Amino acid sequence: MNTLLHDSKRRNVINTLTLSDITEMFEKQNGLCYWFKIPLKPSENHKHPQQPSLDRLDRNIGYTKDNVVLCCYSANIGRNETDKETWEGFIKLLFEQK
Repeated sequence: MNTLLHDSKRRNVINTLTLSDITEMFEKQNGLCYWFKIPLKPSENHKHPQQPSLDRLDRNIGYTKDNVVLCCYSANIGRNETDKETWEGFIKLLFEQK
């Protein structure tokens, strides 16, 4: 959690997050990635596919409690600059295929 907070504060955007905010998100999401619903696994490997990552829902806004979710590194990298609505459509296609 400290690493997530530290990394997010290094970016040149508003950041009002606290460790308590990140812990609350983790608990609210039951330790699962917001997008993929898989377990988040903190790792020494910062690029581990399940490494927790902070994803801004609106990339024009900074790291604020109402603009971020915890997701896995893979989802955050995959989403990159894709807007929330397009990404939600992709997730729906990905997980509703039979």
